[in-house]
Amino acid sequence: MKLPIFPVASTVAPAEHIHDLGKLLFPRADYEMLERGTRIELTSKSGSIEIDVARGGVWAADLSRLWRFAGVNSKKRELISAADAERSSYGLLTKYGVLPQLTGPFRLKTRTSGTTTVIATKNMMDRQVFQEDITILMDVEIDVSEFGVGGKVLPLVGGGGRFGVAFGEGGRLLGLRGVWRPVTGEPELQEVVEQTKADQTFRAMTASMKIAEFSSELAYFAAPAFSEQNLLYPVYVYSAVADFEGNRVPLRKIIIPATEVTVPASQPLQPTRTQNARPFIRPLPADFQPVPGRPLPPGIAINRRLLRQAGLKFTDVFTIESLNGPLILNPNFPVIKLKELGNLLGFYSAGTSWIGLSGGLAGSQNNAQGFVDELAAAGWSIRFNWGDANAWESDWREFNDEWVDAVDFVFYTGHANSDGWVFAAPDDTFLHFTETAGAPDLWGTKNLEWAVVAACGPLQDDVVGSGGNVLERWRNAFDGLHILMGYGQVTFDNEEEGQRLAQYAKAGSTIIQSWFRTAQEIQPGEIWAGAYYLGDATGSTESDHLWGTGSVGPDVTNPTWRACSWVPC
Repeated sequence: MKLPIFPVASTVAPAEHIHDLGKLLFPRADYEMLERGTRIELTSKSGSIEIDVARGGVWAADLSRLWRFAGVNSKKRELISAADAERSSYGLLTKYGVLPQLTGPFRLKTRTSGTTTVIATKNMMDRQVFQEDITILMDVEIDVSEFGVGGKVLPLVGGGGRFGVAFGEGGRLLGLRGVWRPVTGEPELQEVVEQTKADQTFRAMTASMKIAEFSSELAYFAAPAFSEQNLLYPVYVYSAVADFEGNRVPLRKIIIPATEVTVPASQPLQPTRTQNARPFIRPLPADFQPVPGRPLPPGIAINRRLLRQAGLKFTDVFTIESLNGPLILNPNFPVIKLKELGNLLGFYSAGTSWIGLSGGLAGSQNNAQGFVDELAAAGWSIRFNWGDANAWESDWREFNDEWVDAVDFVFYTGHANSDGWVFAAPDDTFLHFTETAGAPDLWGTKNLEWAVVAACGPLQDDVVGSGGNVLERWRNAFDGLHILMGYGQVTFDNEEEGQRLAQYAKAGSTIIQSWFRTAQEIQPGEIWAGAYYLGDATGSTESDHLWGTGSVGPDVTNPTWRACSWVPC
């Protein structure tokens, strides 16, 4: 069997309409234009439009409204009908050059969805469900029947060839996105590798696991927005379930090129971790001295939990001039207490745990590295970056005070289901939600604010398919933790989630907005990306920003309500 490989290239059409789109999305608002190489950005106080004329990709959002959640104050939205939303979406995407005219074997598949929130008050079984917006999703498919493959219509995977438009109350446009790289020449037919040979490659990649079952299907790989691609080519997509100490866990989907099958190249191995390994703690500069009335240097912060233990209030120590500005030491802070204050200061910190080639995932190592590299570039201290056999479950449980709960932001990528995610020994190699119960000093007691599980879970819920009650299942993970992010379905292995998440958060989007955008750009359709957050009378955490880029909610240890929001990818 032969399938075509298409030469493709991005289009400048969206850039030609950026001003008109800006006037529509940000009416009566001032905005400015910025060019960064091949990337064009229009920014206003309420959001931005980003277009890459070389790599392809459009992202436009009113961030003052898109994915802004009201928590316990949520109310039913007055949304337009699906028919009206679909009609308006197609008109917007074509008018502003986001969706070029599709020709040849390419066609569009449309579906209606919307951001969804479930909220529970103190009695966690009394749940309310709200639809926050109406989102129209359009995916490009390829009809390969004219190439002698029967009546096959193949989907696109990889994040490209997809479009989305979100409408809020009264049909107000909240955002739109998409990327399609038009075909630039005649396709070249190439022989597809036999299924049995592709299966052999898959078995070799997953040989270290107990595979219970697997299957594969043909698709085409279209790179996500803002990534380079010059060929649209066929791939095998492998789905599998593995047994991890009695836990049946779906693997992240693995992509193998269908016209040339090769086992992913080996990656640099981490030195074998020893039992006495210690986290990296970046010391403050030897000449550092906090000065009343002066801002703290970039990347240096105060641990608010230690501040409270010292009997001090945040407003006693710092003045706040702007949400996005640096922390400025109170001019009236007693000089005699500066040394004591210095003991409470340190760099913002992050860490990663990941399962890579040991779990058949060629993308995990770079996925995690992108996360820490982006934050390190902003002055953050990277406390740990453990992969494969070095990614110990005990870092998240028995010794979490030294590792996971000693950082502000942690990123995991590997394999998961609704009940937990996979690690290496020591411990039982699967962090189950029941293991978070009865531990009042788990995540957030010491430091951790935000945790991401970039895998096939753990935020499954009946609201977005199946998976029971996520608010009840993972409630014991929150001992000061602000947000737990993940997915509600089986997802695809990739190299870009970590970098994009950190990049968008650094730019000023909320943590949740950054995660949702990342997921929508990288994962294909039929997947829900989620974020679990909570609140009480002192405040809530759904609008948290990365430290130094905006507001951050309180440490909620006895929540009066819990919520989880999901967006469709």
